[in-house]
Amino acid sequence: MSGYGPAEDEPTIKNLKISHVLSVVPCARAHFANKGIKYLIFDDIQDDSSQNVIKYFERANAYVHEALS
Repeated sequence: MSGYGPAEDEPTIKNLKISHVLSVVPCARAHFANKGIKYLIFDDIQDDSSQNVIKYFERANAYVHEALS
């Protein structure tokens, strides 16, 4: 889990051996997709207490399981 900075910093991605990124940031981009990093981006989630995020859980969970296999 991180903010924009580490997620967009190639040395950090390499040093931490990150292979998958799950983002819930509006306007997020797959910065390192061309370097083999896989992305799942939910860019329509708003930072609002009325936002229903439950509908994203199944897909996010499957993505995390794929990353761990």
